[in-house]
Amino acid sequence: MTAKVSGLRVARYREHNCSTKHRTYAAMAMCVWSRAGWGRQAVVKGDGPYAVVHWLKVGRSPVYAQVELFDDLEEAVDLYEKASDPTYCGGSCRKAGSRHRLVELVLP
Repeated sequence: MTAKVSGLRVARYREHNCSTKHRTYAAMAMCVWSRAGWGRQAVVKGDGPYAVVHWLKVGRSPVYAQVELFDDLEEAVDLYEKASDPTYCGGSCRKAGSRHRLVELVLP
């Protein structure tokens, strides 16, 4: 499900392919965006229900997600808009397909 905030699409993640009942937003984010079988561990910073997700690729490393969590939606929107600038990630996001996402996490 998605909602629109100031013209931006905010995806809402309630459930994912996991039977664990996550108690924190950071634990849920780590579970959603890490791919253990592929050796891709997400980097999660902060805490809160709003996430800005960047997919990065540095050198020969596999593509991985960098997730920044916020308590305030406006802070998350500000970072999302900055991340849309092609120079924000220093080119590492362009190698990974320039994908950025604004997400609201809902704990079970």
